[in-house]
Amino acid sequence: MTVETDQLRILLCIPYWCGLNDVLVQIWKSYKYAMHANRQLLIDTRVSGFWDDFDNYFVPTDATLAGPIRIAGRVSDHEIKQLNQRSTYPAARQGQIEFCHREIQLRCAGDHLPSRRQRAVAFATNLFQLPPSQEFTNTFTRRIQFIADVALHRLRSHDYGCTLPRNEEVVVHHRAGGGQESFDALKLFTFTEPVRSAVRQALSKCGDDYDAIHIRNTDIRTDYRAFLSQAAPRLSGRRVLVCSDDLAVIRAAKEILEASQVFTVTTTEDSGGQPLHKLGVSRDGKERRRLNINMLIDLICLASSRELLTTASRPQCCNSGFSGLAKLLHGHPNLINQLIGADSRLEHQPYSQQRSHSALSSGN
Repeated sequence: MTVETDQLRILLCIPYWCGLNDVLVQIWKSYKYAMHANRQLLIDTRVSGFWDDFDNYFVPTDATLAGPIRIAGRVSDHEIKQLNQRSTYPAARQGQIEFCHREIQLRCAGDHLPSRRQRAVAFATNLFQLPPSQEFTNTFTRRIQFIADVALHRLRSHDYGCTLPRNEEVVVHHRAGGGQESFDALKLFTFTEPVRSAVRQALSKCGDDYDAIHIRNTDIRTDYRAFLSQAAPRLSGRRVLVCSDDLAVIRAAKEILEASQVFTVTTTEDSGGQPLHKLGVSRDGKERRRLNINMLIDLICLASSRELLTTASRPQCCNSGFSGLAKLLHGHPNLINQLIGADSRLEHQPYSQQRSHSALSSGN
């Protein structure tokens, strides 16, 4: 759906540098606000974990299209420039919405560095070097405005939540944060045809009867060897799909679950301990697309398993939003069918009456 920047009432959702589950949560919150305030919803995921346009992966269902608000899953720099001419909430974004993008891109440029001090030095060094989009002014004054905005941003936080009615023409929802509303957001969409095709092919590889494990072990750490050892007896003799953001986990699963047939449906790379959704800024468009489709393949294949096992994180650490989303989808074949565009999944019939999922403690 095209963006109507001449429409007076717009909610611009720019999820703040977060993974799939959090992106969907923020889209759902934005959708609810847009419904209440009668605004067009524009979704810009170019500085989220997607690092790409949302409509390359998701499009509204027919029911969503027939609903009361318009949704666009792609926003260009040119359209951001047009929105800069309109009254905006929060006031700090008036005339400078693109600063949301530039700040995150700048922070990502040094995020691979090991120490906080090194990241801070890289951030300061790159302030004047990051080339902005050609759509936006690149004067010295504009750069000073950006630096001032970044400094103030650190004090006021990026948490621009939308709860109360606003009179401004454009409301910017620029935040992160997880939850279970991601499940509700998925109900609004279906996959694009390239994603559907890739997911169906992976489901064919999985077959009709398999169990699945998801272990996140980059920014969220788990004692995955203890977890796999604990799970091994119950998975003996079973085909087991293992999905992880850490290549070492895949290798350990094949070693520890020796009485099971361990397999994968996507390729796991060595990310150096960094979560994949924070590495996209350094990748080209083709590689971003491949990784994002792999992420969605893993999600649906995990959710389509007979039994789904996920790790509980170590104390003082949050649990994986991706694991939580897979568990929310698990046992809901109708929503899976909607996403992959199937009225009935003759080629892969899920165990809708037999499914179970659990989160085993991973220990310390």
